[in-house]
Amino acid sequence: RDQRDLRGTLPLHAPAFTAQTQLAPSCPPAAPVVLKIRVASQMFADLVPVVKQVDMQRLRAACEPVKTRFSAPTISLADALARLAYPHAPPQQQDVREPPPVSVIRAGDTLVTPSLQVQVGAGLLTPNQERAIKDRARRTLSAEQPLLPLILDIEIESKDNRHTLLLRLSKRFYKPLCCLYEFNGLHYCFYVTDKVEPFVVLTIMDLTSGRKLERLSSRQVEDTAAALQTFQRVHERFSEKGKPVVEGFHYTPQQERCETDTFQRRERMYQQTKSHSSCFHLKLRVCQTLLQHYQAFYRLIDIERIKQHAEPIRYCFSRQLMQWPEVLSKMRAEAAGTEHYQ
Repeated sequence: RDQRDLRGTLPLHAPAFTAQTQLAPSCPPAAPVVLKIRVASQMFADLVPVVKQVDMQRLRAACEPVKTRFSAPTISLADALARLAYPHAPPQQQDVREPPPVSVIRAGDTLVTPSLQVQVGAGLLTPNQERAIKDRARRTLSAEQPLLPLILDIEIESKDNRHTLLLRLSKRFYKPLCCLYEFNGLHYCFYVTDKVEPFVVLTIMDLTSGRKLERLSSRQVEDTAAALQTFQRVHERFSEKGKPVVEGFHYTPQQERCETDTFQRRERMYQQTKSHSSCFHLKLRVCQTLLQHYQAFYRLIDIERIKQHAEPIRYCFSRQLMQWPEVLSKMRAEAAGTEHYQ
């Protein structure tokens, strides 16, 4: 990624690999092959910006699932390629573990140790046991850092006659989030939209409550301007032939968002079918190079050709834009109206 070569491949930052082949003699020829690449910590933080807000060293020391994931045995590139070429060959080393004894679950048992080890033995878990395990895990993570239960989804994985906790980054914080800046206790989050359109979306989140802001104060409007300046300064290297990285803005005013919510409630429409989100959001039209940097999908298709033939794509790439002074004026007026009403 550091090479910014749109036709090349991702540079490797670490030589250690973990190869998992899912081929077996009984599997069809089209069975998938999974290759996990252990990358350097800095590269991991660059790919998943929210990780920068977490003390990973402390988390690894305290929580067994994280410790296991970060200390999993790896193999060299040569061994990984050999196993991909000969998937049926037995691995040189096998991690053989004895299945734990079956635990007898009594009323009041914790089920989870302070390090998030599941104390339940073999057999299926009841819904009540699953709930108790996940609740205890959330409390343990919250004690480490209140942010963790908000950005992590907790799942239970059953394998080799034992149950383990799987900590997975929540989808709303994983792939879409490209930048995260903090101002006055709030986090200004820049997302790559999942729609086929050349926009990065800015929302503001209070990570202590996990909620996005719907209305902004005057102070928050000025912090939004500062976050935008930081975003543009950090991404200046993607500028194409002197053009700005952010070419324009698309803003949904507060009144329009409220009208959409009223219509949705009156017509009893599904939340997913609404045309606008209820929370504050500002769309930034970004240059093609930056779009390809955060969404490799755009490197694989001829987007110019699709824009000529597909109406939704053509609309998204040609929709009318506003410039920042106009957007800032509207946001300041809305903030002044909100504060006057309060």
